[in-house]
Amino acid sequence: MNEYDYNPSDDQDHEPLGVEDVINERRRFNADVLRAVKAFRRAKPFRGTIDEQKAALKAMHAVIVEAYSLNVELEFGTGFGEDEPSLDSVLQDRRFLTRRGRTVPISAVAPDFAIRLQGRLSLVSYLHLVGAARGLSPADRCEFSLNLFKRVFPKSFERAEKDGMVLRRPRRD
Repeated sequence: MNEYDYNPSDDQDHEPLGVEDVINERRRFNADVLRAVKAFRRAKPFRGTIDEQKAALKAMHAVIVEAYSLNVELEFGTGFGEDEPSLDSVLQDRRFLTRRGRTVPISAVAPDFAIRLQGRLSLVSYLHLVGAARGLSPADRCEFSLNLFKRVFPKSFERAEKDGMVLRRPRRD
């Protein structure tokens, strides 16, 4: 990781206190983004194979980056789809490269960022990283990702355990 990489865990000192602090029932979203996330839900990727999850994410990602005019690749790291939390998912800033201690811009043809997903599929983590690519503040990233998730997956949101600014799947006993 270099100084331009973004990891959601870096936001801990700057986030609101908890999930409920950022929930806004009247929050509006880009219509194309909302349709893409709803299409993702209809694809039922959480029940599918790893390849089906990747295909659903890629389709949603293509619409979201188009809607927000982002130049962001979607990558899948080793261990994607394994039953581990996706805490290692990161947004890599590819606009700059550090060589011999100097930071230089990279070609305009290359993607500005890459969202690299690892571990268990987490839509909230993905949306949080989209917020980072959009340049949103840490609090606004949380508001964007959590409100969009709640809008499209209200039952999953209600079942989820809320731990600070983190949603966790409910524990199975």
